[in-house]
Amino acid sequence: MAEKLEPPTVKDLMVEEVFTVTPDASLDDVIALLIEHDVPVAPVIEDQENGKKLLGFITEKDCLEYFSNEIYYGNPDVTVRSMMRFPLCANPETDLFSMASIFTEHPYRHLPVVKKKQLVGIISRGRVLRALYEFERKACIEKAREKCLMDFRELVNLRFIIK
Repeated sequence: MAEKLEPPTVKDLMVEEVFTVTPDASLDDVIALLIEHDVPVAPVIEDQENGKKLLGFITEKDCLEYFSNEIYYGNPDVTVRSMMRFPLCANPETDLFSMASIFTEHPYRHLPVVKKKQLVGIISRGRVLRALYEFERKACIEKAREKCLMDFRELVNLRFIIK
């Protein structure tokens, strides 16, 4: 009998190379980073000796809101510190089905992955969906294998052993 198929965890699915910003970055700097790297979010971090401490999160939606207000109303320049959100965070050991539940219960499309208050990656709703799809495919294959009769070639080989 085959060993049980285990669902992947966040550490298996997350992107480790994350484009980040500091809390003192300007709105223009954040927008330039998001556009240049074609990413929808940027964690706000503070560099520390033992890693990157997560302070918050800024999204394209936040930038749209603040930038359009800045242009329309002439608001003064703002920094990331005044715009950032404090989202839920994922743990690298969280399983696939828990992440699916989190993404269905909350409006977030991306979540920072944190271990001991340090940013270690980012996980997206799309990656979780893709992983669920792949997991279901593997589970169906395993289930089909368990239901199958013995391979005919194995039966033929057995006839020479049995007397």
